Amino acid sequence: MNLSATQFEQILSNVPNTALIMFGEDLRILRIMDRDHLLNEIYPDISSIGYLTEIDDSRWSSSIEEICRNTLQGTELASSAELMPVQQQFMGTSGQVIAHTISLPVKKGEHFGILILQGNRGLMNESRDELEREKEEAEATSESKSRFMARLSHEIRTPLNAIIGFIEQLHKTSLNETQENYLKIIDQSSIYLLDLVNEILTFSKIESGEQKLDMVDFNIETLFNEIYNTLKIRAREKNINFRYSFDKKLKLILRGDTFRLKQIVNNLISNAIKFTEYGYVELKVMHLKEEDNRVWIRFTVSDTGIGISRDKIKDVFKEYKQASAGIARKHGGTGLGLTISKRLTELMNGRISVKSTEGKGSRFIVEIPMEKSERSFLTKDTLKINHEVLSGKSALIVDDDAMNRMLGEIILEGFNMEVSLASDGNEAIHILGSEEFDIILLDIHMPIISGVDVAHHVRQVLKNKQVKILAVTADMIRDEWDYYLEQGIDDYIIKPYREINIFNKLGQVLDVDSDLIQHETIKIVLKEDEITSLYDLYELRSVTRDNPTLFNEMIQTFIDNAITGIKQIKYAYEKRENHEIRETAHRLIPSFKHLAIKSVVSDLIELKNISNENPEMDRLSLLITKIDKETTKVLGELKNELGQSR
Repeated sequence: MNLSATQFEQILSNVPNTALIMFGEDLRILRIMDRDHLLNEIYPDISSIGYLTEIDDSRWSSSIEEICRNTLQGTELASSAELMPVQQQFMGTSGQVIAHTISLPVKKGEHFGILILQGNRGLMNESRDELEREKEEAEATSESKSRFMARLSHEIRTPLNAIIGFIEQLHKTSLNETQENYLKIIDQSSIYLLDLVNEILTFSKIESGEQKLDMVDFNIETLFNEIYNTLKIRAREKNINFRYSFDKKLKLILRGDTFRLKQIVNNLISNAIKFTEYGYVELKVMHLKEEDNRVWIRFTVSDTGIGISRDKIKDVFKEYKQASAGIARKHGGTGLGLTISKRLTELMNGRISVKSTEGKGSRFIVEIPMEKSERSFLTKDTLKINHEVLSGKSALIVDDDAMNRMLGEIILEGFNMEVSLASDGNEAIHILGSEEFDIILLDIHMPIISGVDVAHHVRQVLKNKQVKILAVTADMIRDEWDYYLEQGIDDYIIKPYREINIFNKLGQVLDVDSDLIQHETIKIVLKEDEITSLYDLYELRSVTRDNPTLFNEMIQTFIDNAITGIKQIKYAYEKRENHEIRETAHRLIPSFKHLAIKSVVSDLIELKNISNENPEMDRLSLLITKIDKETTKVLGELKNELGQSR
C-alpha cells in the first residue's frame, strides 16, 4: 500500500473534523484514522466491527455501503494515476455528515478505497438539537394518538355495551327457532363490530409490546364453524360462493388464544370477500403435523378476486398499506388487518405467507402450532351462572348513562344482589356518605365528578378501605390503570362485557367461589310482538321478561331522559353553545337506538355532526325543530304504552 500512517496523519492535519476509513473490496475495514474523534459522534461502535456492512444504524448504513461499492467498481476502470471521487450527503447519528470516497490504484489485483467523513461540529450540534426536538414532538404525537384511539374506543364501546348486553338478556327469553337464528346472527355481527373496534387498539398494543396471549381450552372445529357461519352471510350478500372444508384429523380439543386466532381468520376472510366481486372465497383447514405436545394447523384463504400486483405484494403485511388509493376509497378499511394478522401469527410462533396473481385472485397460508389440551371433551351446552354465590351482596352502580345503569341493574339483580343506582359522581358521594356496600361499579368518565374522583373520596375522605371498587370503562390506555389503582380502585372491566364476564369479575374482586355449572338450553315458543312504525319495543319487552313494573320503569326513564335532553339542546341553541348541543345529541343517540326510533336517530346523528365550531344556524334550527316534533310524537305513543302496561 503506497499511503503510510504518516501520510494519513498529514492529510488529517490539514482537514479538521474529518475521519478516514480505508476499506477493501469486500467492504472490510482495513484502517481507521480519527484524530478529532469525529466517529465517536457519528457511530461510536465502529471500532468494534470488522466490515462496513455491519453498521446497524439505518440512517447512514445504506448510504455508506452504496457509495463504497460504487467506488470499488470504479477502480476497475481507473489507471494507476487516477483517483475516483464519489460524494454523498446524509444524516449521521449526531447530525449532517458529508461522505467522500476515493478509489486507490489497483495493486496485485486488489481493490481499495478510502471513505472520508466530514462533519461541522456547530451544524452537528444544531442537527442534534433538531433531532431531539423531533423526537419530543414524535413522542407527544404518539401520546396524543393513543389517547385519541382510547377516546374513540370509549365512544364506540359505550353503546356497544348496551347492545351486546341486551342481546345476551334476550337470549334468556323464550324464542322460536327463527327468532333464535336471527338473534344469533345479530349477536355474531355485534361481536364482529367489536372486533373491528379492537383492530386499531390491538395494533397499538402490539406496537408497544403489551399484547399477550390468553390461553384457553377450545374445540377448534366449533371455532371455525362459527367463523364460517358468521361470514357466509356477507359472501351471500355479494352473490359469491363461500367454500369451506375441515380436516377430520382436527376434531380435537386444543389450547390457545381463540380470540386472536379468530381475529387472524376473520381478517383474511373479510379481505377476501371485500376484494372479490365474482367467483368464490374458500377456507380450508388442515392438520399439518404433530410434534411433542403440539399440533400444527394450516388454514388457507383463497379467492378469485382482484389479486395483488407483483410490485405490491411485498408490502401487503406492512401497516397502512393498500394496493392503491382507488382500492382504499372503494373498499375502505384501516390498512391494518394484514399487519395485525402477521404480528399475531408470529406472536403465536406461527408463519404467514401469500401467493397472488393480479386479476386472478390470492391465497393466504397460515401455519400455527397449538398445544394439545388435557381435556378430552368440551360440552356444547350453554354456561349457566351459579346465582347463589353472589346472593345478598350489595352493589352501587354509578353511571351517567341511564340505559347502562338499567342494564347493570338487571344483570346484578339476576345474581340475587341488592342493587342501588347513582346517575353521577355527586349522587354517588351523597349515597356513600350514609350507606355501605360490598362493591361499587364505577363508570370512570363522568362529567364534573369523575369515577376516579369518587374512588379518591371513598378511600381518602370516607377512609373506607373495605368496600371493593370495580371500574367499568371503555378506555384501553394501559398506563392509566396504575393511576386508577393508586386512587383505590381494586380492578376493572372493559365495556362492552358479557354477563359471564361481569359475574366472574365480581366473584374475583369479592373473593367468592364463582365456578360455572352446565345446563341444557331450553327452547320455548314466544308469542309474536306487534311492532309499531315509530319504534320497536320487542327488545325491551324481552329483556324485562314481561315484567310490567320493570318495563314501565325503563319506558319512563327513556321519556324523562328524552324530555330533558331536548330541553338542553334547545337551551344550548339559544345560548349558541354548540359544544353542548353536540354532547347532548351524542348522549341521546344510544337510548333512541335501543327503541329503534330510526327517524330521530338519523336526525340526532346529523345534528351531532354539524354542531361544529361554525355551524349553519338555520340548519341547526330546522333539525332541532324536526327532532323536537318527532320526539313529541314518539313520547305520546310511549305514554300510551305505560297506560296499557299498568
